[in-house]
Amino acid sequence: MKPIVVKIVNQLLIIFLLSHIFTNGFAENHDNNEVVVLYSQIPLHFNPAISLDRNVISAASNIFVSLVEIDEDWQPVPYLAKKWEISADKLRYTFHLEEDTLFHDGVTLTAQDVKFSIELFKQNHPLGSTMFNSVSQINILDKDTITIQLSRPQPAFMLCLAYPLFYILPRHVYENGNILDHPANIVAVGSGPFKVVDYQYGESFVLERFENYFREGKPYIKKYVGQKYRSLKEAEIAIDNGQAHVLNFLESVPLANKLEEQSDLVVSRSGYEGFGSLNYLEFNLRKKYFSDKRVRKAIGSVIDQTFATNMIFRGGAVSNTRPIHSSSSMITDDMASPEIDFDKANQLLDEAGFERQEDGIRFKTHLTWMPENNASHNYIQLAEYIKFQLSKLDIDVQLEPPEDFLSWYISVSKWEHEMTISRVFNWGDPALGIHRLFSSKNIKHRVWSNTAGLNNKKITRLLKDAEIEIDTEKRKEIYEQFLTMFDDEQPYLFFFETPFFTFFHRNLVGFRRGVWSAVGPYDEVVWENDGQLEQSGTIIYLDN
Repeated sequence: MKPIVVKIVNQLLIIFLLSHIFTNGFAENHDNNEVVVLYSQIPLHFNPAISLDRNVISAASNIFVSLVEIDEDWQPVPYLAKKWEISADKLRYTFHLEEDTLFHDGVTLTAQDVKFSIELFKQNHPLGSTMFNSVSQINILDKDTITIQLSRPQPAFMLCLAYPLFYILPRHVYENGNILDHPANIVAVGSGPFKVVDYQYGESFVLERFENYFREGKPYIKKYVGQKYRSLKEAEIAIDNGQAHVLNFLESVPLANKLEEQSDLVVSRSGYEGFGSLNYLEFNLRKKYFSDKRVRKAIGSVIDQTFATNMIFRGGAVSNTRPIHSSSSMITDDMASPEIDFDKANQLLDEAGFERQEDGIRFKTHLTWMPENNASHNYIQLAEYIKFQLSKLDIDVQLEPPEDFLSWYISVSKWEHEMTISRVFNWGDPALGIHRLFSSKNIKHRVWSNTAGLNNKKITRLLKDAEIEIDTEKRKEIYEQFLTMFDDEQPYLFFFETPFFTFFHRNLVGFRRGVWSAVGPYDEVVWENDGQLEQSGTIIYLDN
């Protein structure tokens, strides 16, 4: 096994030993002092420095704080940093922190913790090197003031200092011990609005109001409960019975339409713009057939990405055939599916030397997909469509349903796959979320890196230029060149943007507004009828 795979397996075992099994289902009643949030998976830990799992960051945003937040206009707004200055050359950032901020254990948070956290994330976070490699020096001016010096411009730098990408962890807790199996990964100590009081492996966790949260008088609710749901039907029943109040990251369009009809629920698509979820078919370019781009282009010539999207979601999702999310300011106008051309496809396969054999088959290959609750059904339908279309080219596609997420992860990490369906998040900027799939310097034994094995030096250099170009129009031009090269290489076929939904009880108000608000802190969330609404000064979170 490769080292990264061994680490994952070991981490799962350690986490299991640190926790205990809890078998009770949903509680029967909840009062207005708490909010029950449904999770497709209970986080294996609460440490956002080593994971980008959406369940981890959803919980972490209520336990830890970040330097800034990103609002609905993609602009940074104060959080732990109450103000900041940026030098004219965009290389020096000075942040002034909220004074006398406390961690949950009573220790004061200082600029040293911010410096420590940046270094911790740089070394351990899945996107850490991308986010902070440009950081050349960090200077502590006083306990509440810090200056970060960059070696080169980084247009996405402020995004990197906001949740869900970055959080402030306590130096005094994490400076000793192994970050991967540290006890504080579960017995978490943050400075956010809630503190961890209970964790039941695979079932639930409970966060209680932190009385010394730096935003005085907040949070309004006293308890945040994370509860696992095992099926969409169970989630629907829990919401319908009032046993749960919030469901994030719902992907089922039929269930979304059904729940939307309930008078006591609010539905929203907002809060996911920063994630920018893109779903794609990946070719393993190390395999005999897919090392030839003519084969990849032939397959792309008979796959109608827009048709597949509409077939699966019945108009409930956006088709996107390019590796940049439509919410990005870097998107171009050309997102249409290429025209289907079987004659071209057959010609390309013949030219590549893969003619039909005596049995009439050109070649056999295998297709698997990422298993993940709501997405699994969508991926099965997509896999069946791909199999059907390629059969018209006399390519025999064997579908290989993955046993579970870990087995799929290990297989793709070891580059054993031939074709697989997966998804990637844009994380607010292509440089953060998309470049990792294409850079020749990111060919790693790790899912959501360049596991396709694309080794195109021109694309790598072009993406490097895009990472440091601060002029928006010039940066768009770079991405237009990249998309042209992408069309020529086609190491992936992109299909659709995941249609995420959030459902919450109509009497719950004060949810964050922003491009990542689906995982934002609940420090202003309040039940409308509990007498605190007037204090909150917040606006009901609706998707208009």
